[in-house]
Amino acid sequence: MSVSLTEEKETKILKLIQSFLTMEVCTIRHFARLIGLLLSACPATKYGWLYTKNLEREKVAALLRNHQNFNAKMVISKLVKQELVWWENTIPQARNNIRRDTFHLEIFTDASRIGWGAIYKNQKANGWWTPEEQKHHINYLEMLSVLYALNKKVSFGTFNTYRSALALITGCEIERSPNIRRYLKDIFRLRPPTRKYQSTWDPQVVLTYLEPKYPNENLSLLELSKKTITLLALASGQRLQTLAR
Repeated sequence: MSVSLTEEKETKILKLIQSFLTMEVCTIRHFARLIGLLLSACPATKYGWLYTKNLEREKVAALLRNHQNFNAKMVISKLVKQELVWWENTIPQARNNIRRDTFHLEIFTDASRIGWGAIYKNQKANGWWTPEEQKHHINYLEMLSVLYALNKKVSFGTFNTYRSALALITGCEIERSPNIRRYLKDIFRLRPPTRKYQSTWDPQVVLTYLEPKYPNENLSLLELSKKTITLLALASGQRLQTLAR
């Protein structure tokens, strides 16, 4: 499965890009609108996020020079036009695969006005709500079922999944609820973070492998992307999930 731009969206983006390629100066506000339009196309454009970074830097620099005045003028630099040429060439065939995550562990929990239940493979856990608990909203009971599942040694990671799903459905930041915050603290106390890594490795092995991959101009876009993400991981210590965003 893949996602692509509609013909109308594609035409709109191309017209705006082509108009900018003929300009030498524009308002920062007009440039910011261009960036916003390109960002909306990124989910359907491979490497699209990468080709918005320089545009963002130019916008931020222009705002700093003009005391955050979006109506001020800015010069459309050669670097900006190079990025826009990439977009102009890419948009007509923009298409991106929908990533399918593979889960190694799945835990299911559910709640009703009567009680709760949890299943992990062949393991089951369940219980009944007290009269006081039954007074709460069903969203609260769903979260409470996760807490009780954790008490039965069910995986901690399920909690974040449910929190994100509930926030998406209800349209509100449920973690701001005093009740939810209290239970978040309880969960943290019950299952505090533990050391994830049992071994270390020598990063010199990776650096030695990357050393001959130079100069960067001779690398393909895929090779350059892999090299960049590897060096970012080594330098920042960020997790792959964070860098993938």
